[in-house]
Amino acid sequence: MELLATAATGTAGFVATECRRLGLQPLAVRSDGVLLDLEPAQAAHALVHLRVATRLLLLLDDIECPDADAFYESLSRLFWPDWLDDRHTLAVRCSGALPGSPEAPPGRRSHGPPIANHVFASQRAKDAICDRLRQRYGARPSVDLDDPDVTVHVRFAGDRATVALDLCGEPLHQRGYRVAEAEAPIKEHLAAAIAIGSGWDGGGPLLEPLCGSGTLLIEAVLNHLSIAPGRRRDFAVERWPWHGPLFGKLLDEAREAAQVHATAAVAGAGGLDVLGLDFDRGAVRTAKIQVQRAGLADLIRVERGDARRLEAPPPGTVILTNPPYGVRLLAGGDNVALYRELGQRFATFEGVDLHIVDGHEAFLGAFGATPLESLTMRNGALPISLRHMRFGQWPVTQATGRLRTPTEAPGPAQD
Repeated sequence: MELLATAATGTAGFVATECRRLGLQPLAVRSDGVLLDLEPAQAAHALVHLRVATRLLLLLDDIECPDADAFYESLSRLFWPDWLDDRHTLAVRCSGALPGSPEAPPGRRSHGPPIANHVFASQRAKDAICDRLRQRYGARPSVDLDDPDVTVHVRFAGDRATVALDLCGEPLHQRGYRVAEAEAPIKEHLAAAIAIGSGWDGGGPLLEPLCGSGTLLIEAVLNHLSIAPGRRRDFAVERWPWHGPLFGKLLDEAREAAQVHATAAVAGAGGLDVLGLDFDRGAVRTAKIQVQRAGLADLIRVERGDARRLEAPPPGTVILTNPPYGVRLLAGGDNVALYRELGQRFATFEGVDLHIVDGHEAFLGAFGATPLESLTMRNGALPISLRHMRFGQWPVTQATGRLRTPTEAPGPAQD
């Protein structure tokens, strides 16, 4: 099966690396993801273990679509009864540069009605697929936009489009530990990429002084321990009419093996020193719940503390943090003032490695330190950079001491 492990902007290299670590050799690495040729068992393994990829798509065909009529005819020629019947539900998601749009590459001249927008394209694609299935079964499948059994993805590139089936259902970033009402400034797959980009290997303390709901720390520890993020969730391919039973069996085996590994990995990781701090009491409560739901309560401590008054961590500590940017604000202050105070505080630390997410045009000037490295990504519509900085004397051969929680720090508690 030819599959595409899709990737958010700037993360395709991370997806390619994790594919290789899973024994899945990429056919090609593209800006939108990694092409793979996998057997069903390998695809099930990938679904359970991929942590930076956003989806796993089965590529069906590359079709011509200079206009709405050609689009309908091209989709009608695909043999949809291989994948769907009249008893299972369907949804179609369309994206990309429509033919004739300013962002589309040059292509064939259109001789039929235009494809006006993605909503129209989805309706036209649904009609083509359902009409083909009615020819075979005498009935059309129902459409379910919220929880379909089979989702068809159509990605336009001008007068051509890629047609694919989504094996995931809910996107891969949905691991199952997030509290429904929790603020989500960063999704799990992007947090995993940032954690991997930090290079933290468990050899020294890990500190998140603005931890929010704890996603960065959870993803960092899951990655360090090679705990599969999809070990507790279901996948849409298990509900496909002809392929569901096989994939259900393969996924059960992959999830069971991943859970056995997770239990052993957590039990054997008692020496980790991982601490999350946040000034907001609600965020601390939420982070503790999510750490518990991720199965990491014995490995990650979460306490209340003010990053602007942070005690110096021991040399060898990695600070990994995602400070507020965009419309997200720290209570009681503005973002630029926060960056300035953090920069002044962190500059006093000795032997500390900082990996900080920059999503604000004024960040570097206010923070006042020059990054050694920068990695550009995108958090939704916002461009962000992962900045790597170092403070104090380097190299530090090993961590000295453990991180102290705020209750262990000297001086009065801060409200």
